[in-house]
Amino acid sequence: LERDLRERNELREQLMAKINRLNKEMNQINNDITTKTASAAQQEQLARDVEAKFAAEQEATIKRNELKEQLQTINDEESKAQELVAPLQQKIQDKEFEQSRIRNLARSEEDKIAKSVNQF
Repeated sequence: LERDLRERNELREQLMAKINRLNKEMNQINNDITTKTASAAQQEQLARDVEAKFAAEQEATIKRNELKEQLQTINDEESKAQELVAPLQQKIQDKEFEQSRIRNLARSEEDKIAKSVNQF
């Protein structure tokens, strides 16, 4: 009876030790799960951030291309306007030169008349 009791005590201690070992293993597994879950959440957030950044860059690229097209259109229109304005500017310069020449001629005539009147 004593031997049977001792054997049962030993079996009980072995089972308790096994339960403790399994509990420790379960705690370690739970800690690993918690760590892996947190890591996975961080990776998911990072992936969402990268996707958002990529989408923003795509939008910026599209907007940049649209602005380049608009700028090219404006530059083309400006070139056309310059082509139309250039002859007009030349005519204005010609008219200003002619006006200046006529004023100088008139001033010269006026000076001649003034000298003639003074000599009189």
